[in-house]
Amino acid sequence: MKKVSIIVPVYNASKYLIQCLDSLSNQTIGDVEIICVDDGSTDDSAQVITRYKDTHHNVRLIKQENSGAGQARNAGLAVATGRYISFCDPDDYYESVMLEKVITAMEKERADIGIVRWKRFEDTTGSWLPPSPFPARIRQMIRNGQMSFEPAEYASSLFNIVGHSVCDKVFTREHIKQNDIQFQPLRRTNDLFFSTMALATARRIAVVDEDLYCYRKGIKSTTTQDEYAGMFCIGCAELKKRLLQLGTFELFKESFVRMVAHFKPKT
Repeated sequence: MKKVSIIVPVYNASKYLIQCLDSLSNQTIGDVEIICVDDGSTDDSAQVITRYKDTHHNVRLIKQENSGAGQARNAGLAVATGRYISFCDPDDYYESVMLEKVITAMEKERADIGIVRWKRFEDTTGSWLPPSPFPARIRQMIRNGQMSFEPAEYASSLFNIVGHSVCDKVFTREHIKQNDIQFQPLRRTNDLFFSTMALATARRIAVVDEDLYCYRKGIKSTTTQDEYAGMFCIGCAELKKRLLQLGTFELFKESFVRMVAHFKPKT
């Protein structure tokens, strides 16, 4: 069993893939497997990965017909062997110490999920944007010397103070499997349900107060605002359904309602 499985859904990202894969291969923690799922790319992404894995034997390539990032991430999860699971988009990258720092914190805090801060790079201008600190409630928790929390401690704001992306998080594979959490087959917002469901069912959530995930901003999407809003609603509906089944919807209801009310369509 590997220590960490890193799942990378790939679609027409050959321009950025080498930087992404190098950052994952050079993680200081070692003992990682990198699972690239090519989602029917029409550029040379699959060829770039094939050449890369010839000299990096911990890299795997799975190919599928174009089905969206949610299905690609599920395909990666199906073959992952790591004790921990992380996700990286192919146009982004990790700082070299990201996995080591997050997993050290998770093991110390006995957490099911670890969260880091983002660094944001504006692709159109070639410049770094100002840092994105954690929300005020998490910053206050850190100032008080607390580096993890139980979901119930912040039940009224959990889905508002922790982002819905999976890329700034590391999960234990046991937690994902025990709670039967998968990505929805959506082209956008497919990680909303996965991330919020994982947060709501976690025993503890650890935080690492450092900018360790590097997000490339400015990559154009073809999704319209109406399509994005529709997929967001699908994710919220499934989250509510599952929380009702678990009997915990009332616990998280205030946060859920606030999440829906504050939604802003984007492309």
